[in-house]
Amino acid sequence: MVEEKSGILQKLPAYEQFRTNKTNSYTRVDNVDLLETGDEGTIGLCHLIDMNRHSHYRNGERVPFYGKGYLEMTAAVALATEHLNTGNGVVIDEVQDLNQYCPIRFTNEFMDTAGSETQAVDAVMDLFQRENDRPCAFIGALRSQVSIPTALLTSLKGYAQVSAFSTAAQLNDKELFPYFGRLIPTNDQYAIPLLQYVQDQLGVQHLCVIHIQNDTGNSYAQGIVREASTRNMEIQLVGFPPKPSPEDIQIAINEVKSTRLRYVFAIVSGEEFEP
Repeated sequence: MVEEKSGILQKLPAYEQFRTNKTNSYTRVDNVDLLETGDEGTIGLCHLIDMNRHSHYRNGERVPFYGKGYLEMTAAVALATEHLNTGNGVVIDEVQDLNQYCPIRFTNEFMDTAGSETQAVDAVMDLFQRENDRPCAFIGALRSQVSIPTALLTSLKGYAQVSAFSTAAQLNDKELFPYFGRLIPTNDQYAIPLLQYVQDQLGVQHLCVIHIQNDTGNSYAQGIVREASTRNMEIQLVGFPPKPSPEDIQIAINEVKSTRLRYVFAIVSGEEFEP
């Protein structure tokens, strides 16, 4: 058994060799490949597809993406898979000794979405057409705009997809996304703790909210308005379009100034925040 404080991948590479060995004979049962290993007997291989952003488009050219935290997330997925395979409960107590009573082992593949809906959908469709190395489940995506179309496809094919970052309320629709799950509240639910702090701790009754006018920004802003109505708070919304020009940003800033409110909450990404 792996030492509890070890961060070295010991079992994952071995199961990857099982998966990629073309001489092995698999029996597909639901989304798991059954394989006779000899030492461990018959095991089920669950091939996890991690959908993350490893490149992006700049001036029409696809280039590597080194965003803060992205490489760490990829390493975390590999380490989590190692813990599942070795029954290491140092991070998640319930995983302790999982390998002793669960015959399923896990492998990884890292799929580059490029932060693009089109790129992600094309990559998922390619995975569905494989004869070997077929997926068991999907992790991701990060952006809701990528999770929505991919979750439609994975749900249609009966694959589970779990995201830790996609917050769009649209993904709550279980008729469209029966196999989608997430580890984070929806955008509008963020409004509850936000206004608890703003009103109860800061004593604010009037708040200006500046937000990007996409699915994420709009649902977050409307959630704030709904929650504020239950608290007798006054909210003034100021929106600006996705991929704004400097003029769009200046117009929004001037509108914020015109409210004469002292407290402003911004729903923006890093690119819009810097100007």
